[in-house]
Amino acid sequence: MIIARPLLISLVLAGSAVGAFACSSSSSSPAIGGDAATGDDGGDAATVEASDDAGPDFGDASSTYPAFLPPAPKILKQSGSPIANVRVVPVFFQGDTDETRVLDMLGKYVASASFHAASTEYGVQSATVAPAIHVTDPAPALWSGLNAWIASSLDGSHVEWGATDPATLASSVYVVFTPSRWKFDAMLDGCYIGPSLIESVTVGGASDAGADAGPATRVAVGVVMKCTLEALSVADSVTAAISAVVLAAATDPPPSPAWRGIDAPHANWGNIIGANQITSLCGIPVPGYTVAPADVGYRIVRSWSNAAAAAGHDPCVPAFAPSLPYFNSVPDLPDMVPAEMGAGKVLGVELVHGKPKTIALRLFSDGATSGPWKISVLDRSALFNQPAMLGFKLDKDTGVNGEIVHLTINPLALTAGAAADFEIYSELNGHQSVWMGRAYRSK
Repeated sequence: MIIARPLLISLVLAGSAVGAFACSSSSSSPAIGGDAATGDDGGDAATVEASDDAGPDFGDASSTYPAFLPPAPKILKQSGSPIANVRVVPVFFQGDTDETRVLDMLGKYVASASFHAASTEYGVQSATVAPAIHVTDPAPALWSGLNAWIASSLDGSHVEWGATDPATLASSVYVVFTPSRWKFDAMLDGCYIGPSLIESVTVGGASDAGADAGPATRVAVGVVMKCTLEALSVADSVTAAISAVVLAAATDPPPSPAWRGIDAPHANWGNIIGANQITSLCGIPVPGYTVAPADVGYRIVRSWSNAAAAAGHDPCVPAFAPSLPYFNSVPDLPDMVPAEMGAGKVLGVELVHGKPKTIALRLFSDGATSGPWKISVLDRSALFNQPAMLGFKLDKDTGVNGEIVHLTINPLALTAGAAADFEIYSELNGHQSVWMGRAYRSK
C-alpha cells in the first residue's frame, strides 16, 4: 500500500502552518529566539570563513539570477516505467452527489498545462478520463476488503467495468470515490491515514484453487475519501487528493518502482518525513501547499520537479506564486553523516562536544526580490515539544541573492553518536521557503 497523500508534514507553530521543504509557500514564520530557533547559543565558532583582519565573507549581492545553483534533492528513476499514456477510470458508488464536480475537475486537470508540467519530465505523455463506472454493490466495509473486491470486479465478467485485457489494465488508474468516511480497519478511520491511498491490486493469474486465469496484472487503484484536512474544505481535500493519486500512480505505478526515492546525499529529507514520490516531497494538501491554477479551476497538490530544482527555481510545481521570484538559503554541508535509522550517509555537519562549527548559508533567488529576506533556523525537536538538541547563531539574519550568511551550530544536548535535523527558513512578504540540514556529533 502506498499513501498517496503528500507526506511532507506541515510544521505547526503558534497555530500557523509553515512551508514545505525547499518549496515556496505563503504562511507565517516560526518563532525566533531561544534554543529551538535562531538564538544566542551558537558559542564560539570552531571554523571561520575569513581571517580576523578581513572579517567574514558576506558575498556580494548579485544581479545574476540565481547567483548559484543549489545542490537540490532529486527523485530517482528506478527499474520500473511510468504510464506513458495514462487512462484514469473514476469509480462511483450509488448516490454520490459529488460525481458531476469530480468529473469536471478530472477532465480539466488531465488536459491542463499544470498536469503536463508536473508529469512530462517523468515520462507521462498524456492522460485521458475513461467513462465513469457506477457501482450498485455496497462499498467494502474495510480497506482489507478492497483488493478482493477490485480483483473480482476486473475478472472480465463485469461488463460495466469495461475492457480488462492486460494492456488496458496496465495503463489504467482506477480512482474509487468512497461514499463516506471509510474505515481503514476495525479501529482506524481512513481519514486518519489521509484523504487518498493507492493500492496495487493483482488481477488474474492462478486462483486459490489452482485454476489458471491467465497472466497476472498489477493494477493501480486509488481511493479518495471525503475528509476534512486542516483548513481545506472537504470539496478541496477531494480534488487535491485526486491530483495526488493520478500523479503518483502515473509516475510510479505497480508492479516495479518507477520514479521513487531520493538521491543518497539527500536521503534524510525522505527518511524523516516519509516522502519518496514526486507528490510527497512538496507538502500536505492544506492552503499554502496546494494551489488552484486557472487552467484547472480546482485545488490540486504541488509536486516535485527535478528540472525546476536543478535550475534554481521553485522545485514544487505549479509554483505557489508564479509572478514572484523563488528564493532560498542553502547551507554548505561539508560532511557525510549517518542518515536516519542508519540508512547510509547524507550531507550534513559533523560536530564535536564543546566545539561549535560555523557553516555558510548561500542565498539565491531566480529573480530580483522586493528586498532582503529574513532567515531563521529551527531545531526539528521543537516541533515535537522536545528539548533542543542544537543551538544556532547567525552573524546576520537577512540577505539577498548572492550574499552569504554564517550559521554557527552548537551541539547543546546532542550526545555522542546522535544526530539531529534542522530547518532553515527564508521569508519575505508572507512567502516562505525551507531547506533541511543535519548535524551529527561524532564524539
